Amino acid sequence: MHVSLINVLVLALFVVGGGLVALMVTITQRSYKVDERSEHWVVYPSAEGAPQPESRWSVVLDEPGKRPVLVVQAIRTLTGAGPGPAEAMLDVVPSTIVSGVDHATATKAQAALVRAGARARMAQA
Repeated sequence: MHVSLINVLVLALFVVGGGLVALMVTITQRSYKVDERSEHWVVYPSAEGAPQPESRWSVVLDEPGKRPVLVVQAIRTLTGAGPGPAEAMLDVVPSTIVSGVDHATATKAQAALVRAGARARMAQA
């Protein structure tokens, strides 16, 4: 088997480079562990386990989009309204679809309307 000098150099660079990457990862992990134990560690309000401020949200339909049938179905699913009231919400925009719900419910409702093709937004109630 014939091994050229270039192949040996490439292999040596790969081994040295991999060693440097492993060293950098180890140093980075150790620095994070030190930061977690420091007195300046901050828990942000959105972090899991932190108390969430209680607020209420509304989802407002701004534009029904190009697929109004799917939007009506999404409104009926979200509100439990019949086909007539759901279609009436499309005629008068902007219209509030869901109001007085928590942030997670409002986010899911907005996502359902956007998936149906509508333009919707969340507003703090």
